[in-house]
Formats: sequence, C-alpha cells, structure tokens
Amino acid sequence: MISVRIAVAAERQHVVAIRENAFRSVRQVYTLLETSSATTDEQVDAVASIEGGDVGVISFNTDGALLRITGLGVLPKFRRRGVASRLLRFAERVAEERECRTLALFTIRETGNIEVFRRLGFVVVGEQRADWCKSDRFDALCEVEMRRPVG
Repeated sequence: MISVRIAVAAERQHVVAIRENAFRSVRQVYTLLETSSATTDEQVDAVASIEGGDVGVISFNTDGALLRITGLGVLPKFRRRGVASRLLRFAERVAEERECRTLALFTIRETGNIEVFRRLGFVVVGEQRADWCKSDRFDALCEVEMRRPVG
C-alpha cells in the first residue's frame, strides 16, 4: 500500500535526497544552470512511502486558482507501481481544500515525460525555450506547461 504524508521541516534534506535520486535519469538530459534549489515558504513537500520506505516526492504551491506542481519524482525501482498517481491524488485533495481548479506543471520536452503526464490526465497548454537549464545532448531545450482540471 502507498501512503503519502506532508514532509516536516526536519525532513528537508531527506526530501532533497529522494528528489535527486528520482531525477538522476532526467539529469542525463539536462542540468540546471544554477545549483540553488530555492524553495518558498508556500511550497509543500509530500512523501510517498511503501511499507515504511520513502519512494517518491511531490512538491507544490498555490498560485491563484492553480496548484502548481514544482517537482514530482519516484525512485526508479518503484516506478510504474502507481506512486506518481498516488502523489498526484494527494496534491489534488490539497487543491480541493485550497479551492484550486487546476493542477499545473512544467516539464522538459526532451526528457520524454510529456507522455507520462498525458497518461496522468495532463494536456499541453504552452511551450517555450527553457533558458534556465542546459544540455550536452540537445542544442536547445523546450519547457512545456501542462495542466489538468481538479476533480
């Protein structure tokens, strides 16, 4: 069974470690230009666990009527087991509590994650050049905004 909990401040380093491990394959496609992992006071991190072991994380904040997902990662060994779906359902419940109507996120086209998010109900609403990251494999990267309604 997959359980999800809000991470407390003392777990910040643990959340970062899960995220870094989950994003390791994505980092083969692109890296951030700045090494800072800035967060805001409004950001919420939630951790997914299976049998007591933490296996995924979702980070989000509220932006008006949007619940903006700023990070979603699952450890490779636990992918395709419903962890990302469970994390998104958790975020959706928070969105309902905050009276948000839409879940929104950004992804990089070249990672191949657009199809993953489409399977999770998201649709592409915009694209632009991703100037905040670089790639050794691609001359340019495209940041894609995706959304899905809450509920």
